[in-house]
Amino acid sequence: MPKKAPKNAFFYFMLEYKKNEDARGRGISLAQASVKAGEKWVKMNAQQRAPFEDKAKKNRDFGERLTAQGIPYSQVEAQKRERETKVLGHHQRLTELLQQATKKNALEKQDFFFISFAYFCEDSEGNYIPAEMAVVRFNLEQAVHDKLHVRIDPQRLPLGMAYLATKHAEEDHKLPVPPNAKGETDLNMITSQLLSFLGQDSGELPMLFTDRDDVAKVESMLEWLFQGTDEYNLAVCSLAEMFFQLKCSTESFGMDVKMFGSVHRAQQLITRDIYDYTTGIACDDHEAMDNVKNCPLSRCIRWAYVIADNCCLDLSIDLQPGRHVPLNANTSSQLLSGTSTDGNTMGSSNGEARTSYVSDSYVSRMTYPSEVQSRASSSRHTWKCSNDSKVDLKGSFKQEPNWGDLSTSRLPPIKDPEHGNTHELGGRSHPEDDTWSVVSKASSRGRGRGIMLSDYLSLGGAGRGKIPK
Repeated sequence: MPKKAPKNAFFYFMLEYKKNEDARGRGISLAQASVKAGEKWVKMNAQQRAPFEDKAKKNRDFGERLTAQGIPYSQVEAQKRERETKVLGHHQRLTELLQQATKKNALEKQDFFFISFAYFCEDSEGNYIPAEMAVVRFNLEQAVHDKLHVRIDPQRLPLGMAYLATKHAEEDHKLPVPPNAKGETDLNMITSQLLSFLGQDSGELPMLFTDRDDVAKVESMLEWLFQGTDEYNLAVCSLAEMFFQLKCSTESFGMDVKMFGSVHRAQQLITRDIYDYTTGIACDDHEAMDNVKNCPLSRCIRWAYVIADNCCLDLSIDLQPGRHVPLNANTSSQLLSGTSTDGNTMGSSNGEARTSYVSDSYVSRMTYPSEVQSRASSSRHTWKCSNDSKVDLKGSFKQEPNWGDLSTSRLPPIKDPEHGNTHELGGRSHPEDDTWSVVSKASSRGRGRGIMLSDYLSLGGAGRGKIPK
């Protein structure tokens, strides 16, 4: 037997109040509608309340079902429709923004704002307590050309959340938790900085883009910062949707082949996050603790790198290392065209030219070695690597072993332990005796993104660290 909802005439009044506000263009959440409708409800007389009492009685007689948490299904459905309407509105707004930029022939100058948070914990009501916030301004022409980074000190955590906050910090951002947290305690100061950065005085506030899976978290932390103030309704949208629509717009300038079939391709590239350990782009604290991957500022800049890498070439914008891609990225036109230094086709296994410096390549340009070529000729495999080492962006790179020019001397023949074949590899010998281990280490530098032996080309970096055994 389904549970029956208690009399709740106010609930139906609140829904009607929200519907009227939405119709006037003042989109508000159910929580905001509850507060504002409550102020009117207490001033209403019995005659004014009667229609809503009748609705409550009818639904009580009908037996409205409740969720396991005791929430009427009608409320759940209303919240679902609210989310769908909001997402549809964001999609339409983004589409119009890109269409206008395209008509003005200024797509490369169109600014987008990326936002990311680190948080201490999630309280019992599902609210996230922020620890750090980063916002960057990005366009295809200048890449990231403005940044806002703020450490946040909430001073105290919700009761009983200290352990969870400490555990999450150890696994993620590694920042000290309250009462030992460091950062800005004045929320008005933080919100003023954010609004100023977004151009509050220039009219409508821009959309904020973040990872699809973090939209609800970012919304929660922004609400926490503004402490229920509904004067500024910031629109938080999916970064993958923005990436996909931007790519479709840039391709309209000349490419006949569409590289992104759907938004899922954009999300795949964002999730792959091939620049995750790039140093020199995180905040000072995360650089010092060697935890650049979990820095919100680094995360926003890495998103910019991936989007620039995939979209700039459509508009004939040259990628500038240190702006569009990491400082030590190899943007050689030979690599882009799929031609190696000796004139042979390289890159994809079928010999096709690359359309991206990163996304369709087997090796990330930001890790050592900066250029890797693998070719198979009969049972013979020749390895050729440039002797470029990591570029010291902030003096924080660890010193790489100096192997010299790997193409000037020879390694002794080795035996493939799985296939039993004997291979000769170009390269300088290493003091260790286990030659197969040495070659495995060479091929896995850069967290496994290097090209494997041709027998393992099907891995193509997909395993991100898998080494032939």
